[in-house]
Amino acid sequence: MRTMLATPSPEAAPALPRTIATAAALWLAAVGAGVLESAITIAGLLAGGSATLADLAPQIGLRLAVYTAAAFVAMRLYRGKPWARIALAVGLGGFGTVSLVIEPINWLLSGGSVAEAVADATVPSIVLASIRFLHLMAVLTALPLMFTPTANAYFRTRHG
Repeated sequence: MRTMLATPSPEAAPALPRTIATAAALWLAAVGAGVLESAITIAGLLAGGSATLADLAPQIGLRLAVYTAAAFVAMRLYRGKPWARIALAVGLGGFGTVSLVIEPINWLLSGGSVAEAVADATVPSIVLASIRFLHLMAVLTALPLMFTPTANAYFRTRHG
């Protein structure tokens, strides 16, 4: 005698809210921006002769691990895993945001000025600043999207 496995009804699993799908896409965009910024920075250091690939290998390895983990967690968010929301909020929303803004803040605190930065801007610095700005905007948009009333209601129905 064959037994049929019951398939869950559509009501059993609520649809992923658009806010969560959008947040996941924005987290992936932030990861992509981080990868692009790192690649441009590393290429500049190598081309300028200020570092060798061996010098940069530990940093490249660390960044690769962080970006891979971030992409993995963003995909888990898209799959509706509640833990991913917390991991992204703390990891990328907290520590990641600090890592994006600490360098410019320190530069300003040490006497740099926006007028000076504009006057000294080069095409590479403008490209890097633009990528970092887009990266930061993706993070700052994704973060609150994960905690909208719709998202909160959705995650209350999820387990693990």
